[in-house]
Amino acid sequence: MALTTTPGAVDVDSYADVAAFKTYAGNMGYDIADKTDPEIEQALRRGTRWIDATYGARFVGSPTDSAQALEWPRTGAKWRGSELPDDVIPSQVKNATSEAAWRELTAPGSLSPDYNGADQIKRERKKVGELEKEIEYADGSFSQAASVPVFSVIDGILSSLIGAKQSNLFGSAARA
Repeated sequence: MALTTTPGAVDVDSYADVAAFKTYAGNMGYDIADKTDPEIEQALRRGTRWIDATYGARFVGSPTDSAQALEWPRTGAKWRGSELPDDVIPSQVKNATSEAAWRELTAPGSLSPDYNGADQIKRERKKVGELEKEIEYADGSFSQAASVPVFSVIDGILSSLIGAKQSNLFGSAARA
């Protein structure tokens, strides 16, 4: 299935196309000689979905149309004091998508690893000879958030297009 990159379309798959990915990879010195276009397209789809899931709620502005498949294009988005056109995908988003796709291309599933708290070993002690092996599993103090990978380079690429992280800890109150 061909990759769709039309901004704002209801069936768009990716922010970046294969040519943009190859340019980005070449500029970064990433070796993609053994990767096929279908492999790159699949990685771009996964990278795009991860970008939207990770940063979508924090992107500046609002989606242009409620029917669009992805978070971009957006209206009311500003970069360095200037409003961005509401019919284009910023180069930062395309580059971040290409970086995410590179990670998925070289290690599929690396952006969103599965988490199973029961599998977390807190401490393991091996003893020699007649002594026994001791394993202590996590007691719930570990969290899924602690196991989610952080990609500083992608955070950096998108830093000018994301607002402050929202918190649901505080609300507002009014007196009648």
